[in-house]
Amino acid sequence: MKILRYVFFLIALSTSNLAGAQSLHNKMFELVVAGTECKQDLNNWLNCNYKVGQNLKFSIKDAGGSDEVIAFRHSDWDDDYYAVMYFGCIVVAPGSASKNYGEDDNIYVSPKNGRVYRTRQECQAVK
Repeated sequence: MKILRYVFFLIALSTSNLAGAQSLHNKMFELVVAGTECKQDLNNWLNCNYKVGQNLKFSIKDAGGSDEVIAFRHSDWDDDYYAVMYFGCIVVAPGSASKNYGEDDNIYVSPKNGRVYRTRQECQAVK
């Protein structure tokens, strides 16, 4: 009987950790989306600016165009969030100052359309 209770406890614990991890990933996704501002200019270019957390700032000029330019205006591993270019996408990751997120909580931004994605596969699939 004790063993059965212990097994149920472990199952409940792992389920709550998974739900908590998913919730943190969703919160980070929402944070990146909320910090996104895209505007179309007179030349029909889509220019996007991103501000995530306290310090992370980056931009995409001409998102989806033939001459897209990515500018990392401030990205520091030691801040709450930082960004890098990886697999053809901009990866927003929790920095060392971020205590509530895990290693798998990365969010992806496509330079091809300026949109925010939850997974690398979704980001890479953008044409």
